[in-house]
Amino acid sequence: MPGSAIRPSPGGASFLSVLNEIPELSLEAPSDYGRAFWSLAQKRPTRGRDTVLILLGDGRVNRFDPQEWAFRELAEGCRRVIWLVPEPRERWGTGDSALDEYLPFCDVAVETADLEGIAAGIAELRADL
Repeated sequence: MPGSAIRPSPGGASFLSVLNEIPELSLEAPSDYGRAFWSLAQKRPTRGRDTVLILLGDGRVNRFDPQEWAFRELAEGCRRVIWLVPEPRERWGTGDSALDEYLPFCDVAVETADLEGIAAGIAELRADL
């Protein structure tokens, strides 16, 4: 039914249990956005004029190569790119954050430390669609 919410079935798998079943995924490993973007770019995911790429994360690369070219390739094939950042804006681009390298390829970036921030990000996205 269009517009209805999708709810997990009672007794369904938790998000954490699904993540724990992914081979070679270590939830304790340092984040490496560059490697993730490179891996996605290699797979040549289907994108198009109706594709909206939404990212939720801090963009910290833990001193790994940010490979912003791979993110650019992903973003260029999308109608819109929105990045929901759970850190305060004043921390963006500091330390090991590569957000300054990724944000030129985003249409919207919003501080989303709480549900209000996520709602603001979605509102920004909807305003331009």
